[in-house]
Amino acid sequence: MFNSIHGSLVLLMVALVSVNGSTALARTKPQPPAVTAPAPVAPAPGSVTVNPEFLRHQVLENDISLDQELNAVEAAKQQMNISRAKLLPSLNLNVMISSGPGFLISEIQFLLPFLFPSNWFNMDAATDQFNAEKVAYKILELNVYSSTLAMYYTVLADMQLEQIYQRQTDDLMEIYHDKKTESDVLGPGSVNPNDLKTLLANAQLAQVPALQMAEIVDHTDTPALRQVMGFPLSTKIKFDLSNMPGSSWETKPVEDAVTQAASVAPENHQLDYLLKAAQANKLSAEFGFMNSATLGSSGSSGKSASFGNMTGGLGFHFGFDIFPNISLAETNIDSVKLQKVALTRQITQALEGVIGSVNDAEQQLKLAVAAEQALLDVYDSTKQSYEMGYTNLDAVLQAHIQITAASIDRVKAEQDLNQQRVTLHRTMISDQFSQIQGCGVEQAPGSEKKDGFWHGVFHRHGNDADKKTLVQMCKEGGVRAN
Repeated sequence: MFNSIHGSLVLLMVALVSVNGSTALARTKPQPPAVTAPAPVAPAPGSVTVNPEFLRHQVLENDISLDQELNAVEAAKQQMNISRAKLLPSLNLNVMISSGPGFLISEIQFLLPFLFPSNWFNMDAATDQFNAEKVAYKILELNVYSSTLAMYYTVLADMQLEQIYQRQTDDLMEIYHDKKTESDVLGPGSVNPNDLKTLLANAQLAQVPALQMAEIVDHTDTPALRQVMGFPLSTKIKFDLSNMPGSSWETKPVEDAVTQAASVAPENHQLDYLLKAAQANKLSAEFGFMNSATLGSSGSSGKSASFGNMTGGLGFHFGFDIFPNISLAETNIDSVKLQKVALTRQITQALEGVIGSVNDAEQQLKLAVAAEQALLDVYDSTKQSYEMGYTNLDAVLQAHIQITAASIDRVKAEQDLNQQRVTLHRTMISDQFSQIQGCGVEQAPGSEKKDGFWHGVFHRHGNDADKKTLVQMCKEGGVRAN
């Protein structure tokens, strides 16, 4: 009998090992894992030039909040694997040692949790929670890049403002030096001394905001971007002067944009997964009265339990807690449905505002550019008249104040347009945002590839061909596309 039991246990062990793709038994002496040297850290570049695409790569590789969210994704994955593993059968053996050299197996019991419907629904809920967490990672990637891209366009605007104030200083100093040279060559009385003092004073006053903007760019804007990109102080950061591309949705009806945005919004996909998880939890609560399923055998009269004499059994528990659990699950379902309605309203509100704002900002930019050019012509003409003695210095200073104000308005209109287009592209998942794929190519709930039950229990998440880990897939999802 002992030989029979031993042979059955060996067959069971072989069956369990073969599920993982191998028919060999475990080695008697486990081999230590191979020790690999850590990959060398690439030295920081001496200088970098930042543009929207470069910014996407760097931020999604180095942002700390994304690393923290990856921990939540990994935890959800392990919770899913735990739920799957709970469906696997287990074996309990009760052994009695006799007075002689042998022993008796007093009881054999197989636990069969895969016969509980609630366990299958728990596994479905955990899987949907895992998928929802993966989508949450993509949402965070999109939001982190959106806020960083908005910061990038703020830096460009601040740099242009610095250049405008510096140009004002340079223009006034140029007039001052010309008049000072004229006074030195022609002698006293050829140039009004008060004009020289006024020119120098106004040039110095214009230098103040130029230095203030330089301080903001060098000591506020650049360090903020350096931090999110993960570069050390030794790396010099330069910026490409570029504008956010326009979107075809700027000229289309808002209703069409809302329909498209709702279909591609990862927030919507996340809520779909959460809704499926809530529905699975409700079904689990409804079948919660089944709490045990066994197949076993007991020994008697000094005889061991036998695998050839097995009987099955089911256990049921009917408690009053079943009904509150079902009600709670229904409340969670209603809550997710309300969130989907709220999301649609938020998308509608956002697009109605941003599309209108983009069109307004574009019109303001055109007017500001035209006004800046016209006032630049006025300034050049007034300056020439002053140099020829046909007008006074006050007219020149006034013309320069006007051209400076027009240039500032143009930069602000350009910044506003860039910021609005960042929001529009983020909502429509277009331009650089379309390159962010999260933890792999996102699929709508219900269309994901089925790997199979045993594959999910024993294999890592990802492509078996390259054995990528979940963290690798999520990291690459934001930066692999060009």
